[in-house]
Amino acid sequence: MKIRKTCFQDNRNDAIELLYSCWSMERRFGVLRGGHMVKRKGVVASFAPHVGFDTSFTERTGGGKAVPIRLAVAKLLRGSAPLALVVAGGLAVFPQASHAQDECRTTDGIEFVCVDDGAAATDGQSVTGSAVTVQIHPGFEVNTLDQNAINVETSNGVAIDQSAGSSITGSDTGLSVNNRMGALNLFSMGNVTGANGSGIYAYQLGYVTSDTLTIDVSGSLVGGSYGI
Repeated sequence: MKIRKTCFQDNRNDAIELLYSCWSMERRFGVLRGGHMVKRKGVVASFAPHVGFDTSFTERTGGGKAVPIRLAVAKLLRGSAPLALVVAGGLAVFPQASHAQDECRTTDGIEFVCVDDGAAATDGQSVTGSAVTVQIHPGFEVNTLDQNAINVETSNGVAIDQSAGSSITGSDTGLSVNNRMGALNLFSMGNVTGANGSGIYAYQLGYVTSDTLTIDVSGSLVGGSYGI
């Protein structure tokens, strides 16, 4: 970016007292922290608390003598939130904010909820505990290159309820459940995919009966090797 002999009057800021001055700046890109943009006579300028590049400013007074004003400008450039700025022909470009990902979480280690936070989760989700319940809400989605999309490890019983409108996809197994004691109950009305292994893998330790192991699937179930 080149701005040559850009003259203006500005007595609003004590840190850089240019009642009438001409200045030039040569840089193409910088990282700003905080601040704001202004436009004066068709020229975009930035009054920012902090800038991430070494800027070379000169003030040209009436006598034509170039006076460095780097120190005065530095007093203005302090700040907080990072902000990328590109100025070219009056265009300011700002980065997109990242979106929160869906997540399985708990507040007590007993009741877990997998919720839609905006974007599909790209990391495998983990549920561990003694006796737990897992509610997978509509809109929740996990699509990961991790081995298991959701991995459940319990020692004294687990009940999993997957709602329609949710989606679970893992590179090997979609939903993997390992339970040692108590009952394992799984109800799935959503989509479950295990790209290279099982859609659902369920392991119940001990003597298995209809009272200790229940798997009810009414949604889509896909496995590279086995459905269940």
